[in-house]
Amino acid sequence: MISGGGNSASLKLTGFIDLSGQYGTGGLSVGTVTGSPNSAAFTLGGLALAAGSGVTASTVNVIDGSIALSGAGASLAASGAVTVGSPGGNNLVIAGQTYSSSGGANGSITVGAGATLSAASLAVADGSLTASGSGATVSVSGGLSLGTAGSASFVSVPYYFGNSGSLSISGGASVSVGGAITALNSFGGAFATISVSGSGSRLTAVDTLTLATQLNAQSGGTVQLGGLSLSGSSNTSPYVFVDSASSVEIGSAGGAAKGAITVDAGNTIAATGNTTLSGNIADNGTISESGGGR
Repeated sequence: MISGGGNSASLKLTGFIDLSGQYGTGGLSVGTVTGSPNSAAFTLGGLALAAGSGVTASTVNVIDGSIALSGAGASLAASGAVTVGSPGGNNLVIAGQTYSSSGGANGSITVGAGATLSAASLAVADGSLTASGSGATVSVSGGLSLGTAGSASFVSVPYYFGNSGSLSISGGASVSVGGAITALNSFGGAFATISVSGSGSRLTAVDTLTLATQLNAQSGGTVQLGGLSLSGSSNTSPYVFVDSASSVEIGSAGGAAKGAITVDAGNTIAATGNTTLSGNIADNGTISESGGGR
């Protein structure tokens, strides 16, 4: 454990580190990548912040490894971007350097009860973002992206294999996004899922969720979005599920019925290709479908 607090121009962590106290830094990176301009070689890292401890950084990059926030007052705040995991592919830029090939590296951020994570933007390039427990709070002032899209052409430079990203909210946790959310399921097998479960668990986004995978609201979870765009294709079948104890609302009117996918006046669900809405539908706005939505 490192304790006492302090400030630095940057902070690069390998191995598994517990920090106790309050810290300020420029760029924070967890795990490392070496080998440029040849194949990327990743080294695992980990950061744990317990109750009352916090880090304020300009950017956060979980290159390979994990960050865990747990306990009242544990916090991680980034004035800029947070990136989780590293993509796989060829001729990619990772952590500011170009690599001829990358197998990718999984990353995760876990926000436990009473802890907070804030960022200007957040991208789960390969891995997961989990908020679980009462008082667990994630706030993103800009956009949230889940997964890395695979390149459609084998001759693309850079070329991305496609990597998965997931968002899980449970136990009364909340995630708020000031911009849009993108959840990918693309060429190369990338698959992003969003799960909101448990009484008091909540996902909100000011702008549109573009979904090519799954959104599940269950066991009392609440989802409120500025819009919903479902994009199905030959290898993607977006699916929205709400159970009888939960709600999904497109719009900000509030009071959405349990067990329903509600579209408020002036708001839209746009569905193309093979898509599914599973739950009661309360359409007070617009639902547009083409090419097989159901």
